[in-house]
Amino acid sequence: VTDMSTAMLSQAACRTRLVVDEEFLPFAENSFNLIISAVNFHWINDVPGMLKQIHNILCEGGVLIANLFGGCTLEQLRRNILQAEIDSASKACAHISPFIHHSMMPGLLQRAGFKDIVTDSDIIEVEYSSYKNLMYDLRYMGEASAFIDSHNYALSKKVLQQLDNIYNAQKFTESFEIITLIAKK
Repeated sequence: VTDMSTAMLSQAACRTRLVVDEEFLPFAENSFNLIISAVNFHWINDVPGMLKQIHNILCEGGVLIANLFGGCTLEQLRRNILQAEIDSASKACAHISPFIHHSMMPGLLQRAGFKDIVTDSDIIEVEYSSYKNLMYDLRYMGEASAFIDSHNYALSKKVLQQLDNIYNAQKFTESFEIITLIAKK
């Protein structure tokens, strides 16, 4: 198991744990028969570069299996935060990482040299009683803001008040798109 976070690695069930920056994989070419990635591609700044590195470290016939958040994830929250920033005359900025659209994955994998590519996408709808519960879940999942200057991206009290108005204490459904892929070297 690899991760950039020592804290996350300490929770891993397996014995072999390595602190690794996923953007600079320190492994020799043709080292692995199988690489599995569980919902971390959206933290990578250079996904095409990382896919190329993964291709290089896989042995011939090796397989990549991964899942990742897709472009339809958190669309409602993204729209509502932007609307709240506009309504409160606040500076609009990115609060949610960009996600790869499902239709882009086969091309990205082909460009990295993969073949026998299979991708699929599922949308999971989760009902929330308030946007604050959604924000809590995101933080609990480890999906809180990871921008370098995250204090500059915090939601102001005015924006939070506008979000209260937009969501109006009503139940709502938020979407999480999960893209699953299998590709072979």
